[in-house]
Amino acid sequence: MKNIKIEMNVLDIKKIILGGLMVLLSACNSVGVYNNVACGSHPKAQCTKSQVREEQINLAADALFQFDKYSKDDLLTTGREQLDGLAHKLASHYAEIKSLTLVGHTDRLGSDVYNSQLGFNRAKTVRAYLQSRGVNVNIVVKTAGESQPVTDGCYAVKPQEKLRACLQPDRRVVVKVIGVKKTGGKQCERGENMNRLKNKLVRNNSMKD
Repeated sequence: MKNIKIEMNVLDIKKIILGGLMVLLSACNSVGVYNNVACGSHPKAQCTKSQVREEQINLAADALFQFDKYSKDDLLTTGREQLDGLAHKLASHYAEIKSLTLVGHTDRLGSDVYNSQLGFNRAKTVRAYLQSRGVNVNIVVKTAGESQPVTDGCYAVKPQEKLRACLQPDRRVVVKVIGVKKTGGKQCERGENMNRLKNKLVRNNSMKD
């Protein structure tokens, strides 16, 4: 009799535990958005498909290239690191890239024709580097030359070195990405695991009943 009583008590405890887990799992799957340890993150809030979005990334030319240079051999160590990071971001953050455009910009020093070609050449070098790192999408290359500065031209700055430093923000390669970003990730995986656990508990509980 004692053994039967103990076995029944154990079953009762198991049912209480299972009941508590079922309540928790049901809460995780409800309409509200949860973000806690138990639920991980609500799958309905995290696993929906992302909309097409546009992202703009500015790469400082002075960090990419030696001054007034544009070829792959002129890429600085920091420039290669930045481009490696960009290639990784494009691969890991985007489910689909619909459009990728590179626009080269320069400062106002030099002629319009020279600066236009310099911006174009830098953008082409960045494209070639990204392609060598596995960015297998169509990449459009453009140049704005000196036509779209972000500084005021630094006309009041006279010493050449200070003027060059003042105009630094104008020297850049702008990356324009239009695509669908990946969403969910680990949150979706946790949500799916919780759902599988819930279904398993339901099956086990029904078999014991």
